[in-house]
This record gives sequence, structure tokens and C-alpha cells, in this order.
Amino acid sequence: MGRRGAPGGRGRAPRPAGQPDRGLRRGRFGYSDMIRRDLPAVFARPEVRDAPRVVLIGHSMGGALALLSTAAGVVAPHAVVTIATGTSWCAAEFGAWRRARRAAGIRVVRLVTRLLGYWPGHRLGFAGRQPSTVIRDWAYEASHGRFRLAGDPFDYEDALAAMTTPRLLLSIEGDHLINPRAVALLARRAAGAERETVRSTPGVRVDHFSWARRAIADVSAPIDRWLTTLEPQP
Repeated sequence: MGRRGAPGGRGRAPRPAGQPDRGLRRGRFGYSDMIRRDLPAVFARPEVRDAPRVVLIGHSMGGALALLSTAAGVVAPHAVVTIATGTSWCAAEFGAWRRARRAAGIRVVRLVTRLLGYWPGHRLGFAGRQPSTVIRDWAYEASHGRFRLAGDPFDYEDALAAMTTPRLLLSIEGDHLINPRAVALLARRAAGAERETVRSTPGVRVDHFSWARRAIADVSAPIDRWLTTLEPQP
């Protein structure tokens, strides 16, 4: 992936510049800030702006931000690739018990965030420290199966449905957070995006995060193949 010079979104939201941990309780930093401020700032950098070809690659939440920013037209990559990105909607889970457990988990995240004013994921083992608005944006999609961002009137679902930028959504076999159905549901919302499941080398077990250490070649190979299909044929 690095050979193609693609800026990539990370799964965790960046902390606003200069904001100490205690500032998270006052933070109003959400998806819209990353979509409309942070990613355009990356694309304005000379090495990106002047590149002959830019592929925007994001993992987990970063993949959702890549899709949403491209759909909204605030950045214009030549292609978008997401890794282990899917809907967090409860309906993506298999079986009533898993869906109920997912819904309960979303309520707990919302409650803790409301009580503390931020999400202490660094202590609870999920998503790291996050401002309340990031969690609000995540929880809405997880509860309703559609994006509606705090303080942002733009209709991201309509924009996703009208996407024309080439896009590939990769699921990771063994991912305990985003299953293939979650990826498929998001791909359908993103105007029928192409998708593929990555299977790691036999004997190598990976999950939502560990693929980046243990199976980077297995993940980059289908991306390279797909990008090749987008190149003009002689």
C-alpha cells in the first residue's frame, strides 16, 4: 500500500490539537470535524495535492470517514479502500442474542459517555479515549444503521448512495468486531461498492487489529490487484 502513496485513515479518532485529556469532557470534536477539516487539510498538502494519483485508505472508523468525506465531495481521491470497515448497526449481527448484546453494549457506551462527558475507552478496552461527539456519531449509526452527524445537516446517506468514485471494502476473516455482513451492508449503502474478504496465510490468526502486524501482505495484495484493474489499459 505504501508504494502507492495513499494517505490512510486510522480507526481511532485523533484528539483535537493541543487538547489535554481533561479537555475531552468539554470537547465537541466529532466525525464532521475529521471529514470537513482534517481530511481536507491532508489533501491540501503539496505531496498529496500534486500527486498524479491518490488512493484514500482507511481502517475501521477511518474507512467510514474516507467514504463519507469522498461522498460529501470535500476530498477527491481517485479511489477509496476501506479495511475492516462496516456498519456498527445491531442488525449486522447474526442471531437475536448477538443483536441484543450489541444493542446493550451501545447503550452502555452512551450512558458512560453521558455520565463522564467523554468515553474512557483506554480503560475499558474499546476505541481509546474519545470525545463525546465522536461517540454520539458512532452510536447513532450503530443504533439506526445510517449516518447522521452532530451539528452537520448534510445528508451523508444520500451522498453515499450516489457515489461514483471507485471503492473497495475489505473484510478480515477472524474480525471479532466487524463481520462480513456488516461490511456487505455498508457496501450496499455505498452505491454497491466492491468488496472482498481477506484470508490470512494458513496458521496465522488475525483479528480487527492484529492483521496490521501479522498479515499486512495478505491485506495489501488484493488492494494492489484491485487498483491494477483501475489503471488505463494500453
